[in-house]
Formats: sequence, C-alpha cells, structure tokens
Amino acid sequence: MEEQRERLIQETSMNKKLLKDLEDALLRELAQSQGNMLDNLELIQTLEETKTKATEVCRIISLLSCIRSIILQNPQVSGTLWREKKHI
Repeated sequence: MEEQRERLIQETSMNKKLLKDLEDALLRELAQSQGNMLDNLELIQTLEETKTKATEVCRIISLLSCIRSIILQNPQVSGTLWREKKHI
C-alpha cells in the first residue's frame, strides 16, 4: 500500500507541475504577443492546446484525488484501482 501511495503522490506532483508549466508557457506567449491577439494564429493555437491539455491534467488530478480517498478509506482495493486507472 505504501508503494501505491508513493506512486499516487508522484503522479499528482508530476501533473501539477505540468499544469504549472502550461500556465507559464501561456503567460509567456501572451506577454510576447504583439498587435491584435485575435489575429495571432499561433497564440490562438497555443490557447486551444493549453486548454485541452489543462482540462486533461485537471481530470487526471481529480481522478488521482478520488483514488487517494478510496485507498485511505479502503486499502485492500488499491491494487484494483491502479489497474483500472491505466485504462481510463
């Protein structure tokens, strides 16, 4: 169970870092943008990609949080949850 808890913490940390990196990249691009932002196709594409990736990362973080809660309440099901999470 301790190994699964550690894996959960690592995955959560990696995903939170990814989310922070996405935010930083977007802010950097916004700061460097010149002219009308609506005409900047590269910026619009970055916004769309960031939104898609951020939505997925938030979904994963939420899923990991649910798994953590279930593991804390019911340690014997943790192995099953890890196997199922990989298919989601």
